[in-house]
Amino acid sequence: MIAAAFNRGAMSNSLDDATCQNASGTFYNSGQVFNPWAQFFHQVSSNSLAYAFPYDDVCNQNPSIGLTATQSVAVTLGKFFS
Repeated sequence: MIAAAFNRGAMSNSLDDATCQNASGTFYNSGQVFNPWAQFFHQVSSNSLAYAFPYDDVCNQNPSIGLTATQSVAVTLGKFFS
């Protein structure tokens, strides 16, 4: 949780799993020091959820998509070289 708070620029003495569920509006504020790399990934990701640094899933920010009864997965990659 401490690593996530430092990366998000949201350090607080009252931030814990019980109080941080609705704190996402305080992440990456310009008045705080934060990880701009992580902010970028959250800006361009679906639903603003990304796993940009270790423990980025705390405070109800888990980007994982759980699927049940999945039978197959298809992955399409574009050209790597011209």
